[in-house]
Amino acid sequence: MFKLVINKIKNKKWLSFCLILGIAFLVAVFSCRPMFKSGAMDVTLRTYFRTYIEDNNRYPTVIGRGKSFEAGSDRNIDNIMSEIKGYEDAWGKYLSELDIMDKQTTIKTNQVGVKSSYGSNRIFMSLDYLDRLSDHVEVVTGEDTDKLLGGAYPCLISEKAMDDNRLVLGENVYFIDFVDSSGNCLSLYVAGIIKESDPKDLYWYNDLCDYDQDIFVSKEYFDEILERYSISNLNYIHNIVLDYHSINSQNVEDVKYYVEEFSKKDNCFKYSFGDILDEYASMDKKVGIILYVMELPILMLTLAFIYMVSKQIIDSETEEIAMLKSRGMSRLQVISMYTLQASIVGAIGYAVGVPLGCLFCFIAGNTTDFLTYERDYIISYSFNPYTLLYGVVAVLLAIVFVVLPTVSYSNMTVVSSKNQYESSKKSFWEKYFLDVLLLVLSLYLLRNYNKQIDDIRVKTLLQGKLDPVIFIDVILFIMAAGLVALRLIHYIVKLVYRIGRKKWKTNTYTAFLQITRTFAKQGYISLFMILTIAMGIFDANTARTISRNYQERIAYEQGSDVRFAEKWYKKTTMNPDKSSEYEYLEPDYGKYAELLKDSCESYTRVIYKNNLISSKGSKSVDNCLLLGINTREFGETARLQDEFNTETHWFTYLNELSRNPEGIIISDNLAEMLGVAVGDIIQVTLKCEAPGDVTQNRGVINGKICAIVEDWPGYNKYYYEEGEEKQNYLVVSNYTTAIESYRQLPYEIWARLRTGQDADELEAELKNNNINLTQFDSKQENIELMKNSPFVQTTNGMFTLGFIVTLCLCMIGFLIYWIISISKRELHFGIYRAMGMSIREINQMLLYEHIFSTLLSIVSGVVVGISAMALFAKLYCLVYLPEKHNVDTILAWEISDMVKLLAIVGLVLIICWIIIRRQVKKLNITKALKLGEE
Repeated sequence: MFKLVINKIKNKKWLSFCLILGIAFLVAVFSCRPMFKSGAMDVTLRTYFRTYIEDNNRYPTVIGRGKSFEAGSDRNIDNIMSEIKGYEDAWGKYLSELDIMDKQTTIKTNQVGVKSSYGSNRIFMSLDYLDRLSDHVEVVTGEDTDKLLGGAYPCLISEKAMDDNRLVLGENVYFIDFVDSSGNCLSLYVAGIIKESDPKDLYWYNDLCDYDQDIFVSKEYFDEILERYSISNLNYIHNIVLDYHSINSQNVEDVKYYVEEFSKKDNCFKYSFGDILDEYASMDKKVGIILYVMELPILMLTLAFIYMVSKQIIDSETEEIAMLKSRGMSRLQVISMYTLQASIVGAIGYAVGVPLGCLFCFIAGNTTDFLTYERDYIISYSFNPYTLLYGVVAVLLAIVFVVLPTVSYSNMTVVSSKNQYESSKKSFWEKYFLDVLLLVLSLYLLRNYNKQIDDIRVKTLLQGKLDPVIFIDVILFIMAAGLVALRLIHYIVKLVYRIGRKKWKTNTYTAFLQITRTFAKQGYISLFMILTIAMGIFDANTARTISRNYQERIAYEQGSDVRFAEKWYKKTTMNPDKSSEYEYLEPDYGKYAELLKDSCESYTRVIYKNNLISSKGSKSVDNCLLLGINTREFGETARLQDEFNTETHWFTYLNELSRNPEGIIISDNLAEMLGVAVGDIIQVTLKCEAPGDVTQNRGVINGKICAIVEDWPGYNKYYYEEGEEKQNYLVVSNYTTAIESYRQLPYEIWARLRTGQDADELEAELKNNNINLTQFDSKQENIELMKNSPFVQTTNGMFTLGFIVTLCLCMIGFLIYWIISISKRELHFGIYRAMGMSIREINQMLLYEHIFSTLLSIVSGVVVGISAMALFAKLYCLVYLPEKHNVDTILAWEISDMVKLLAIVGLVLIICWIIIRRQVKKLNITKALKLGEE
């Protein structure tokens, strides 16, 4: 049997090749999933960790333990360190995959009252031992000594502790609460002032400046002090810095489980990356669902392709099956023979599909937009063992679909094979209107989802879960609408056939007769083409829509190309009545004239201040946002999308503000809350920020409303807290008015970059000029981060991959169907030629068949794709952008995507037509004529 199967494969080499290709595509799409997901989630982890470092200026992956305990007579540093080592060894058994970068152990007393020999005020400090301190600090003033001086122990303090507590080198410090058996208090002298030898050293998880109320002594003296003096309580803080590069998608769940278990069983255990692990777990679920639902249409089309090719093979071997049955082969043997054939083809497809899956993974993983690949941003995906297992599952599934058509043909006999004829019998779905029912179901689900948009938004924000039925409903609609379109095509062809059947020439009549009689078989490839084009259009435009809306929201919230701020210092003064006042010291703003002249077209300073109170009479609104601006500079620098300027351009409001120094612009929701209109005067109050001054006002603007706006650069009306929608309120004033009313306030600098200028280069230039930046946001960087986020990248990657795979399958499937169809109709062509039909008329007949089957399928695919886009795109985007926003969801249509798709389909049709014509010319006409005459 094996030899027979090999010969069958060789005899149908082109069909076998197509079947192998279909299985390879299935294996590739199936097997790339685990590798793609693990790679995307690895990138996610790296991004989360790097963002943590940037936002907190601390290493992200730190575990440790902090404990307070009684000192006791048996307590010393060795005993305490031994206890810590026991915990550390226990953690290491479970987290052995994570490399340890460094450790930091602090043992300290409680803060107690301290007096200094030169100071009159009592201060509170603690006595500390910091493990391996001398290896990581340098002495700025004095020396690191172990010499006693008049009974006083030598100690070290940080520069911050020196400044905050007004201590000086050589000064004696007395811990008046720590006394010995003779009643003498603990005495130390400041032997040295220290600083970090390398501030970037991972040892300094807790920076030295954090030890501003601490005095350090050596191990020997700390133990001696514990033994001599009445110290009742001690504390230790032990931190282990783990290499975050050691945490990946393969072990992150184990790490999360172990640290959570440590925390449950030990209240003193702590770890710094719990929020990162929780956020990762939520993103992991989202990406997993996205991959499943976005792979589903690709897998369905691929399986349909495999089934179609397999059926073509079985159709061409009906007589052979009948012959084998007549010679005594049982039905089970026939099925076994084709199962063996499918297994051999599947094994070859597996060998091709796994490497192809790696290629698909690379394509999908490095796609920054739909059908967009950037060489500057390349992610390497490592091989995942699950890839092989997923490939095996795909092959088994493919074998089932290959063997499936065999089941109905396995009872074939010589008599039944001779009695076969082309039938116009209706398909099951057409007979029972299954297509209409599915279409109604999909629209019903869509209607329900549209009613529940607010609930979906809240659930997505709170739980971070995606409803996969939303995605499945899109697929259901496209399939149902494709079947309905196929039904309509059938009706149109029948109608045209009935209208013209008594008037047409022979070739035209024959073409329509062929279409109506072979609708069941031809409808399969027509449906395949409809689904391919519809999904291609939907995928392309949905990917564009998601990306476009992300970018529009980022651009709107950013307000300008770049926003940055440098560090401001606050000067606090005490009044005679013991109240405090503070002033902000403005950095040199004039330096930017030189620094920004080459990189920026314009720039301006903007006071961007939250938490103001706006009031009118008895009505007041908290949490208002103030923008203090120079109107001309702001208009030249800030950006507002054109869709917000349809009735009145926002420059008009700037002009109104510039003409009225005491004027303000407010948002429409603030006007509604206060019940005010243009021309009214409201009070905008800024509270003081200094401790002790919370009840005092820093100043008030009595502003006359010169405009009420709904949208403004950098202002988003909506925000969410625990899933609950809330609103921001906007007040825009002149910069000088804000300064006169509130005194000097910190401001941001907004800048518009010159064409071709890179924001990263600007940031580097500012840092090179010693600008101490506390903030640097660029529209360009935020858009790049968005495109490279795993959620968006997975979507764009799978859309791109699906587009490529479906087009390839459509092209191959279309060519297979028509080439085999022409070969099977050799007898018919002989009859037509015997009846006097010319080659030209035969070509015309084939052209009519293409027009009323293929062309109508293409048009139907376009209509279905556009309909799916119009109906589902906004709901689809809700999954990615659940927050309500000033920027409404915009449907993005890229005509270039349509052109690409239709150009490829058109190229396939042209190639197919050329091959068909050549095949018709190559037919053995003499043999055909003879068959026709018989």
